Amino acid sequence: MINLASLRTLPARSLAYLLMGPTAEESADFDQWVTPGLVRSLQITASANVLLVAAWWALDPLLFGHDAHIRRQYAVLRVGTMLLQSAIAAGVTLLPPLRRRPLPWAVPLLWANAALIGWFVAGLGGPGTPWFHFVYVAAFYAIPAPLRVGARLAVTAVGAACVVAGYVGAHPAYAREPFFLVSLSYFMWAVITGTVLGQMSFRHTVESFRAARALECFNATLEEKVTAQTAALQALASHLDRAREAERAHIARELHDELGQELTALRYAVSLAQRRWERDPASLSPSLAQLAALVNRTADTTRVLVRELRPRLLLEMGLGPALEWLVARADAHEGVEARFGLDGALPEVDSEVAATAFRVVQEALTNAMRHAEAARVTVRLRGSPEGLSLSVTDDGRGFDPSTLRGQAGLGLVGMRERVRAVGGTFSLTSAPGEGTTVQVELRGAACATEVR
Repeated sequence: MINLASLRTLPARSLAYLLMGPTAEESADFDQWVTPGLVRSLQITASANVLLVAAWWALDPLLFGHDAHIRRQYAVLRVGTMLLQSAIAAGVTLLPPLRRRPLPWAVPLLWANAALIGWFVAGLGGPGTPWFHFVYVAAFYAIPAPLRVGARLAVTAVGAACVVAGYVGAHPAYAREPFFLVSLSYFMWAVITGTVLGQMSFRHTVESFRAARALECFNATLEEKVTAQTAALQALASHLDRAREAERAHIARELHDELGQELTALRYAVSLAQRRWERDPASLSPSLAQLAALVNRTADTTRVLVRELRPRLLLEMGLGPALEWLVARADAHEGVEARFGLDGALPEVDSEVAATAFRVVQEALTNAMRHAEAARVTVRLRGSPEGLSLSVTDDGRGFDPSTLRGQAGLGLVGMRERVRAVGGTFSLTSAPGEGTTVQVELRGAACATEVR
């Protein structure tokens, strides 16, 4: 059914659309943005007019060879049009001050061209002849100009007045002929049509400006995000280098302080046992017991070092038992109530995915205990045919992720990049006083990673 209410408001809505232009805040930027396009338009249009007029002039002997008066009228029109259009093309091309503000001086030249058209038509015949309809072309010259509605009405009205003045000024008697007002009404209709079309073109220009400015803002925001992401990755790379060197130093200390001392003691015990064997084989039993204890302690130290580098449980038993052991260790030794839950059967995952999940939980537990001052941490692992879903939730003090800096921030970046490297998604939800939740989806497909 036809919406009558919508039809009644259509004229008002159409008028509001045509009258709408750039806001006061946009005006300066709009004028600066639209001027280069206006200059190019004037260059192209004026140059094309000069070339077309010259080309058409060559056809006059063929078209009007029988009438010298018409050829003279056209010659004057073409010479005047070529001079005026050449002045416009030269001004916007050669003179920077004119190029910066083209409309204030180019519009009067177009008015002069409109008056010349009126004079030309008047010389060919009165308002009752077909020649009068040539003046319609002057009604559309301002369509491409980016003019506000007030300026457009003024420019168009003055242009129409110049046409009529040129026409009547050349032959005042035409104003008293019966067909003058009829022909003039058709010309006014053309002027109104040109004004409406010009405003529609102007509205399109304003919308293009707003779209361009929105795109610029988007690009600037995107550039800022890329710059921030690049800086974060560079900081992470530096942090990983330092962490790697610290880990090497830690392993070196452990090997020297623990394993190295035990091996030295073992070598001393072997030498002592050898001397006892040479003196009294029966007294060797205490030395062998000491050797056995040293060997056991060395083996224990080696297992601890290996477990720190990569938990053997992760390799032998899989991800679920390894996470359960990691959470149990935190519960037993770190002074925090840590709980682990497993939902569903875990799918087959490769060692890289399993190591990623393990390290994310390890880092999240460390953050909860060292930074969040949490009293309770819950780790939940869910398995499905599509992949793994992992969450670590604490009741700590929480924080605003957008303001996070320093070591904790690098830890989050590290977790995010680990997850991204295996094609998963990483999200973090936190607020001051509301705890923190780390959520990881490992689906085996590359996904965008975000921190909320």
